[in-house]
Amino acid sequence: MSYLDNDDDLFEYDPELEEESSHSSDQLTSTKTNSKFEDFVSKSKVDDDLDLSSNELLDQAKLKLALAFHKATHHHFSSVESPAYHKAITLVLDKITNGDFSLIYMFYRKEALLAQRLIFLSMMDAIADTSKDDEENILSEILSHLNIKLTPLHIDLYYGTSIAICRHTLVVDRVIYQHLGEKLSIPTNEFIVDPNYNYSLNPDPVSQIINTDIYTKIFESITSSLADEGILEKLQETFGSSVRLFKNV
Repeated sequence: MSYLDNDDDLFEYDPELEEESSHSSDQLTSTKTNSKFEDFVSKSKVDDDLDLSSNELLDQAKLKLALAFHKATHHHFSSVESPAYHKAITLVLDKITNGDFSLIYMFYRKEALLAQRLIFLSMMDAIADTSKDDEENILSEILSHLNIKLTPLHIDLYYGTSIAICRHTLVVDRVIYQHLGEKLSIPTNEFIVDPNYNYSLNPDPVSQIINTDIYTKIFESITSSLADEGILEKLQETFGSSVRLFKNV
């Protein structure tokens, strides 16, 4: 009886079978190992990409921070240029005019501030006048849309302080304005120094003070002087045609 006819081979050792089984097992293990390695490599690549992305974002943040610091530093040191220039101009002009330049500047500044305060007080009187009925009170109508009930206490707390300060400063500025006008022999505006002046009844004088362009008047005056000195004739000789100077009259 041959080896192939024997059923005992089912329970006996077969080297070929062992080698094949071992090879299959090794192949399976290798496949699993390769799979795990690929997963590891893939995961590492993702981590590297994330690290690179984070580093790029961090570098951008560092760059922006450095640029912001540089810009703030530049602004800090360059911001003194304008105040220094104006201070130098003021000192020189005061030296030339024996101190009148600063007084003249303060005079016209007070004039403009007085006009602005009169406008502000007129506006506040119009919207915060509690003596009017709720239907006529502008502020009451506005607050009603915000579900806020208008009361005298509300006016005193949120508006009364600003109005009181403005009225007090208005009186102080009027005194300084009048005193500077007398000292400099510059006529004051009768409307803004009048304690009984009401902007809502006569707004034009105050508006003209704020909107006055002194440089326009200066250039108009210079243009008129040049025309009187014969510059038109000289221009006509130069260009061979009639010319005229444009000016606002």
